[in-house]
Amino acid sequence: MATRRTALAAAVALVLSLGLGACGGGGSNTRDEDPPPVEEPPTIPPEPEPDPEPNPDPGADEPPVDVHLDATRADVAQAAGFTGAGVVTGVIDTGVNRNHVALDGRVVEHYVYVDPSSNDLSVDDADGHGTWVSQIMAGADVAGGWPGGVAPGAEIVSARVINDEPPEDDGSGEGNEVPENDGTPEFLAQVHADLIAADVRVMNNSWGGLYWDSQATTDRFAAAYEDFIFANDGLVVFATGNSGMADPSDSAALPSKGGAAAAALERGWLTVAALDSVAWAADETYQLSDYSNACGIAMDYCLVAPGEVIVIDEDETAIDGDTTYWIVGGTSFAAPQVSGAAAMVWEAFPWFDNDLVRQTLLGTAQDIGDPGVDATFGHGLLDVGAAVLGPARFDWGDVVADFDGAETFEPGGIAYWDNDISGEGGLVKRGDGVLVLTGDNTYTGATTIEEGLLAIDGTLAASDVSVGEFGGLTGFGTVAGDVVNAGVLGIGGADEDASAESEVLFTIEGDYLHGADARLAVELGYVLEVGGTATIEGGELHVLGAKEGYTPAGLVPVLTADGGVDGIFSELTRADGIFLNASIVYDTNAVGLLVTTFSATGLAASGRIQQASLPTAQRVENAFRSIDTMLAAEGGRSLPEGFLGAAGAIQGASSAAMAEATLQSLSGQVHAASAALAFEGIDANQRALSSRFDALLDDARLAGAWSDRLGMHGGWSQAGLAGLDFDLDGWLVGNDVRFGRNGVAGFSFGRSDGDARIDGGFDRNRNRSSTAMAYLGAVGDAWYAQGSIGAGRFDQDVRRMLQLGADVDSVWTEYGGHFSSLYAETGMRTHLGGMALTPFVGAQYARVERDGFSEADGSGFGLRSDAGFADRWQAIAGVRGDRTLRLASGRPLTLDVRAQWQETLDARGEVFDASFTGVDDWQPLTGVGLAEYGGLVGFGLSMPLARSAWLQMDYDHRFGQRGDARMLSASFRYGF
Repeated sequence: MATRRTALAAAVALVLSLGLGACGGGGSNTRDEDPPPVEEPPTIPPEPEPDPEPNPDPGADEPPVDVHLDATRADVAQAAGFTGAGVVTGVIDTGVNRNHVALDGRVVEHYVYVDPSSNDLSVDDADGHGTWVSQIMAGADVAGGWPGGVAPGAEIVSARVINDEPPEDDGSGEGNEVPENDGTPEFLAQVHADLIAADVRVMNNSWGGLYWDSQATTDRFAAAYEDFIFANDGLVVFATGNSGMADPSDSAALPSKGGAAAAALERGWLTVAALDSVAWAADETYQLSDYSNACGIAMDYCLVAPGEVIVIDEDETAIDGDTTYWIVGGTSFAAPQVSGAAAMVWEAFPWFDNDLVRQTLLGTAQDIGDPGVDATFGHGLLDVGAAVLGPARFDWGDVVADFDGAETFEPGGIAYWDNDISGEGGLVKRGDGVLVLTGDNTYTGATTIEEGLLAIDGTLAASDVSVGEFGGLTGFGTVAGDVVNAGVLGIGGADEDASAESEVLFTIEGDYLHGADARLAVELGYVLEVGGTATIEGGELHVLGAKEGYTPAGLVPVLTADGGVDGIFSELTRADGIFLNASIVYDTNAVGLLVTTFSATGLAASGRIQQASLPTAQRVENAFRSIDTMLAAEGGRSLPEGFLGAAGAIQGASSAAMAEATLQSLSGQVHAASAALAFEGIDANQRALSSRFDALLDDARLAGAWSDRLGMHGGWSQAGLAGLDFDLDGWLVGNDVRFGRNGVAGFSFGRSDGDARIDGGFDRNRNRSSTAMAYLGAVGDAWYAQGSIGAGRFDQDVRRMLQLGADVDSVWTEYGGHFSSLYAETGMRTHLGGMALTPFVGAQYARVERDGFSEADGSGFGLRSDAGFADRWQAIAGVRGDRTLRLASGRPLTLDVRAQWQETLDARGEVFDASFTGVDDWQPLTGVGLAEYGGLVGFGLSMPLARSAWLQMDYDHRFGQRGDARMLSASFRYGF
């Protein structure tokens, strides 16, 4: 069921995306003073009940401790998460012990209406009856002691109206007669007004013992309940009584006492008789308890629940070894089970009115006794597990489901009716909420969708459906009748198998009429099947996209009609997806869409994707064509696992922005950074070596070990491509000797770490390289010349995040390569004022050889490439200068400045071919290319701190065609 509901939620979301057209005293929450204006409170007698039995021992005549949960399937409703939370119940009784172990914190109001002079108001419930009733209705589970009541999350308002010492029966066997001038109806009206003010929706009445014959008295009693039922939309629950009679007490059967006013109360009235708990527990024998009044004249609004139950003593505030339990019996304890069930139904469907709650409880009751509604059991045995699933019978006329999305128990504004619904009534859907019918429904009335969305995940076996201008119909089910659509019919969103085959998702066994302003919205790959004639009076065919999985090019059916197709759609529209094109094709018995794969060049020419994405788009287009070929030839058996699903996700890109992001993530341009990082390291090594020769020019005796810091932070960019941020950090150490008058020879070794990242993305190339250089040069009094040869290796770890339409996947690979370089430079020392300047020129050749790679994962949309190389020739010119100043302390401070320009003379191999791993199709892999020109400026300060200690600070800024970079560093050197 969870999987099915997830799929339904997807279908619903798909279609919704289209748019459809009291006074207090004695303490907080407590009324302990005399109630308002009734001069003397009337006597409200309880129903006479069997004497309770204390601390029952296990035996044949003992009901199970959880009989009120098991027989009514309230335990099933609780297991589904329902507790009655958010619903306030009223208990008109002897009071409720607010500190009781099962009720502590649950009694939100405690009203007292009895005479304090003759009743013990020092306790909440001197008799215990109201506390027992409340336990069965809404008591909490007491660990190790008691299983809880039917609705343990409901709140309780207590109305203490029954005296501690009830009056004796007047000898009639029916309790006490109500004289015509008695104030009981008016007194009850005041009690009801207080309950209304306390937000009570369910009123439990486990009392009776009143009878009368006067129609005037009946009308006065009816008036006492009108506000609660009609103005408050409340539900009244009454026990039938314990006199063993064929009919309920007059109070319980008030709607059947005569007169229009009393009869109207039935919409908010339930009467409850007692089922023999012991007999049911023994062998599921269905019989009334011997004391219970039958449903009789109230059978149309009557049902039964277990009468004998086990409760905790009314005075217990904790469970221990001395806890007293009671077996209590009476219709008084059957009624609160129905009251608790009503709270749970209202929790499940907060938008129900009292009549629909009543219909749901009656319609889901288990039919026992004579088939149908009978005078003994009424509608049957309360079934809370079924009631929280919605109505099961439309026996009271058309049911109006009118609610907004915020008024549902389920997330997403969706209400589920999971019962099989029968009856002669129909269904009217109003409000912007979504109603889902999951059962096999046989009700015969019409189904009218005036507003909002109705989803069918089952069958409508005998109902015609009409979709209004502001309504919508969707789902995975079958309508056996006709469907007239003036709104939206949505087919799609199943989110199940990712197969390439079309499948029937929704069936209309009758005729389908598509109005002039209607919309049929379909996902490619799903079919609307019509058993009769499909009449199309214009309107719109809207393509929502494609079902999960890949949709091959060709004719895709969307509607079939056994009785033929008459008419055409006025227009074809689609969601903003750009990787599928379609046109309508009509046949005698079908409507289909001719699907064509997108054109990469066409998309680029239309401006829907950037020109720089064209090579990747071409690679994707060719991949789709390869899939089509393989599906046609061998059903796609040779395609990598997940490749079809990933291709379908790409097809489902719903906007140009999503398509552009998809193509950019598939481009793999971070791989192009491998050569750029290698060339960046080669350039850094050459600049360090040039600085070394500048130092040799300054000091004719200088030779030996030296070191330099390599580093740069910046970015590369190119129009139409995502930018790349990079970091380079490393070191270079060397050693040289002088020979002859001007000769210098040496070698160096270095290591650097590079990190290139897609700007704002997850793609990353981590690079580690090692290099060695040998150099030879000559240094004169004011000139130098040097040449070097270098070689090295790099290893890199590339990780990328692929966006496949709305889905994501990850790929990774590791590969390396080698690089080599030749460099020559010469410079001349001159002076300008107090500054020594060294203009220089140079030339460089560098070559980077890259291993081949193949990315893992990615559902076949990772990249692979063969080994390749890139090389370039560069011309370089620049100037370095320095000046030494003396501080007041006599300590020297040296200022270094430098500027350099480099121009690429020739370059090859920076763009290389790559293919998706799932198909064999090679296209250029685009990325930020090598810069054709660029420059660098920088300065430094250095100062000796002691004879062998130096402090140096440097700042360099590199700029050029592909972006800029900078480095700020500080170093301390100590010789020993």
